[in-house]
Amino acid sequence: MIKYFLLFILFFSLLFAMDNKTNKKSNLVGYPFLIYTGETSFTLGAFALYTSRPENQSKNIPPTSVVANALLSIKKNALVMLIPEFVFDKGNLRYSPSLKYQNWPSEFYGLSQNSLLNDKTDYLMESFEFKNDFKFSFAKNLFIKSFYRFQKNSLSKIEEGSVFSQHPYLGKNGGFVSGIGFGLEYDSRDNNLYPTSGLNVFYDYYSYNRLLKSNYSYNTHQFNIKFFVPYNKYTIFALNSVYKANSHSAPFYEKTQLGYDSRAYSDFRFIDDQLISLKSEIRTFPWNTGWKKRLGLVAFFETTQVKKNIDDFVFHDFKPAIGFGLRYSIVPQEKLNLRLDFGVGKDSKEVIFIAREAF
Repeated sequence: MIKYFLLFILFFSLLFAMDNKTNKKSNLVGYPFLIYTGETSFTLGAFALYTSRPENQSKNIPPTSVVANALLSIKKNALVMLIPEFVFDKGNLRYSPSLKYQNWPSEFYGLSQNSLLNDKTDYLMESFEFKNDFKFSFAKNLFIKSFYRFQKNSLSKIEEGSVFSQHPYLGKNGGFVSGIGFGLEYDSRDNNLYPTSGLNVFYDYYSYNRLLKSNYSYNTHQFNIKFFVPYNKYTIFALNSVYKANSHSAPFYEKTQLGYDSRAYSDFRFIDDQLISLKSEIRTFPWNTGWKKRLGLVAFFETTQVKKNIDDFVFHDFKPAIGFGLRYSIVPQEKLNLRLDFGVGKDSKEVIFIAREAF
């Protein structure tokens, strides 16, 4: 694994040197934090963000950026993410080679919209992931995208006697997933990090197969719509609709996760092959003087559903969630915010603390 990190750092350094020109505005922010969970006990974390953009560049073009996040628990669990995005040719070419490593406890409840808490199985997931994403503009606000993704997974410490340990779920033995993909995108947002107006629509497709040394052959599709409407100069309405689909042959940890698209449920609580999600937010930064102008408020409503087949979706089975959040702008000129969200769903609640908006 060390050799992958060294090669990635060397490659990343070369790209950064190519992009590090004069006449640019740069920002570097970071913070440490401490969290406690029942699975990992006390966990020390650190977050850092670097952004750089040419002078007078429009805010609808994202800056070159690097996001780094690391967690280390006293139980020796670790999670490391490095996500750079290089922006060239006035935003017409964007390249993001990202890296993630985790050795982290996880849980499995089965493949169902209505899985039971009693079916919970604890296990340890160790994975190494590399993604290589290109994005090229071929017309105003229109982009074509290409992807490559590789992930190595291993599962250990599976709870004995559980339904999971006795059932031949695909992916229980870990292995490699390797796939390529493409996408199309329309993006008229006025800001990539905190839009106040505009429309973002994209379709992404991945194909994983044994020709690419993947242990599993399956396809994934995602269709995503985001719409932003200003109410006044302080407040906006944000809407997001998502449809995701996996082949039945995808390993269980690659299937759609209801909690990933709903802030009131944990990631692996409900998973299945297909997902529909509808999300809405009211976002406001109501103060405009002093330090308070960095503070924002959010109220949100979401409803999400996972099913095995598209014909299985029914209106009464959507799982609703409501919540509120606080925002603190750590890079005001880029409109980059830390967010603290509290979501409440059906017999579930979650607290999320992370950078960038939910959508």
